[in-house]
Amino acid sequence: MVLPSSMRVFLIICFAMSFGALIINTNIMLSVHNVVSKKRLSSMFHDELRHVLYDINGPFYRRNEIEINKQLPLGHMPQTLISGINQAKDDIDASPFLYQKNFTPSVVLGHGHYNKDSFVIGIPSVKREGVSYLETTIRSLCRSMYPVNENKTSIVVFLAETDMDYVHKTMGEVYNTFTREVDTGLLQVISPPTHLYPSFNLPQTLGDPSERVQWRSKEVFDAAYLMFVCRNKADYYLMLEDDVIAVKGFVESMKKIVAENKETDFGYISLSTFNSIGKLFRRRDIPAWASFFFTFYGLKPIDWLMLDVMRIQSCNPEKSSSECEANIKKRMPQFSKGLFQHIGKMSSLAGKKQLITDTKFSREPQATNPHVNIKAEVSTTLTSADLSTANELYIDSGGMNKHFLVSKLQTDDVIKVLFSTPSYVQYILVKTGNADMQLRYCTECGLIEYFVDVSQTPSTYQQCGAFDRHGSAHCVINHQISGFQIRNTKPVDSQVWFDLIYMQ
Repeated sequence: MVLPSSMRVFLIICFAMSFGALIINTNIMLSVHNVVSKKRLSSMFHDELRHVLYDINGPFYRRNEIEINKQLPLGHMPQTLISGINQAKDDIDASPFLYQKNFTPSVVLGHGHYNKDSFVIGIPSVKREGVSYLETTIRSLCRSMYPVNENKTSIVVFLAETDMDYVHKTMGEVYNTFTREVDTGLLQVISPPTHLYPSFNLPQTLGDPSERVQWRSKEVFDAAYLMFVCRNKADYYLMLEDDVIAVKGFVESMKKIVAENKETDFGYISLSTFNSIGKLFRRRDIPAWASFFFTFYGLKPIDWLMLDVMRIQSCNPEKSSSECEANIKKRMPQFSKGLFQHIGKMSSLAGKKQLITDTKFSREPQATNPHVNIKAEVSTTLTSADLSTANELYIDSGGMNKHFLVSKLQTDDVIKVLFSTPSYVQYILVKTGNADMQLRYCTECGLIEYFVDVSQTPSTYQQCGAFDRHGSAHCVINHQISGFQIRNTKPVDSQVWFDLIYMQ
């Protein structure tokens, strides 16, 4: 069969185009190979780094099916917070090796917030011999946060252990202690995906024994994992540890220093002088930081790696060391006083004690509470044990600067709040106790009652929000009321510290 000349010409053109495309694609592949070869990392870490990232659907998107206490509110991050496959690919491109491991947490306790937060606080946590500071840390963060900040701040605890019995037990303890915080989305707890960790069989560096190299390397790896999976949750990521306490009003202080450095090209903001505690990162910078940590986790402790990054970004080797240090200082703003204090005496490294603290930490609030409670008349049958009053505590509305210390509680003692005009209230939150001063909590000793009309008698008040065993009462209302009262239901013969009366 003889093809027409026009058809022969068409086939020749198609063949030429296909052959040309093959040559071009081959050249592209060779170019890519050359680029990757030039960027290939030290062989010491190459095999380790192959164990890092795979799942580009984003963190918290789903959880693996495993057996766990079904009463726990296991959840996942809403898809609206995931930037999507393309964005995740762009993030992962920060390192050529961050694509071969599933990063989705095995178990997620709590649903988190459904909108992007201003701040997400990341806390890696590991087992310690005979002691745990995790509950103290979470309690301090929650109590030191103005309630008005809870809707735009989230806390993510990463239980960096592969022992699922420990994970299940700890999640249960956290939920039992911080039920409201988990249910409202303020607090989430996650566990690592299966086969996340490399072997950590690394060469000894810095003169450290193998045990210490493995310990500090996992510490860097855990920090990198948590900051990476939290990258889409908020505008800023705060790096903490599981053995710290916070100054009251610390979120407002963070908002202040962020506003002051809005135009500054900072690497991170330091809110504590202690190692890597209290370091605040922009969301856009997290992929690069995580990539660096994943690449060099076996070489140095994390705070030293952070300084290495700052030197890379700030220093010109042809300039003087004094100019280098000045540039680093510009790119590493510090808050005037430490917002977080290290309290852990026993390290997660067996046999290691850590007695150093932040000398710049101050317990005095560094920022005022922006929230104002509804204008009201406050009365009480309780007797003050000092010069504090229930009215001052209510006006303070955040419980950060004022308190109400009472001598004792009798059955049917009340703190009554009568609004100047009926007002819409979503919820009322009351907290008692002061852990720092070891003052008494009102544990299961009373409840909140509200009334719609001032003519109602106390017997017709609507009961809600009984005090739990941790000294807090949370009453959800969501309609217009004329006031409420906090009524004691059993006698307490010791002093009780009322720490917060807040409504939204």
